[in-house]
Amino acid sequence: MKLRNLILLIFLILSGKLLAKDVKVMDGAGKPVASVVISWSSSSHTSPSSEPVIVDQVNRAFVPHISVITAGQSVDFPNSDNIRHHVYSFSESNPFEIKLYRNRPVEPILFANSGIVALGCNIHDQMIGYIYVAAPNETAVLTDENGIATIPEIESVQYWHPRMSLAATQVNSVQLSDENPMIIVLDLLPAPEEEKSATFGSATFGSN
Repeated sequence: MKLRNLILLIFLILSGKLLAKDVKVMDGAGKPVASVVISWSSSSHTSPSSEPVIVDQVNRAFVPHISVITAGQSVDFPNSDNIRHHVYSFSESNPFEIKLYRNRPVEPILFANSGIVALGCNIHDQMIGYIYVAAPNETAVLTDENGIATIPEIESVQYWHPRMSLAATQVNSVQLSDENPMIIVLDLLPAPEEEKSATFGSATFGSN
């Protein structure tokens, strides 16, 4: 969540204008799932921050693995490795390419449209990352290392994680219950390091 949205949410909660509750996401084995995107519709329009979000490249991996931004926001892709990377995305909403480079690209990449963006490196197939680009009338947050996200008392939310489907684009919705925290259990696909294969860059991403 953008800092401004987080401050506003905390202010509304403390002022009594909104009640808060926790959503806890777990896998089928009962383990918490971090970096699940929890999102909900907002009646107000969110202006994107003028400050780019940083998605670094460290030890041949995108850091963070999953990021959340608002449509109209830019992302900077520094390369902290001592080798060159070739960053790209085939996503329908925000395709782009940064050809082989070291250190830092010339300028950040603008993500103008909402949607789920899968990142890859044309040199290192194991490098896969994701950017969830929220719509201007949407608020999105990530679950923490305990699988928990704090949200206002609303009727329903959507949730997404790349391992929810082979296409990595499946978004589910759920009506919120009175329990606090409310538990969401995900049936996740094996992590890439578990299945010893990667599907990004093929026809798999974005397919049914």
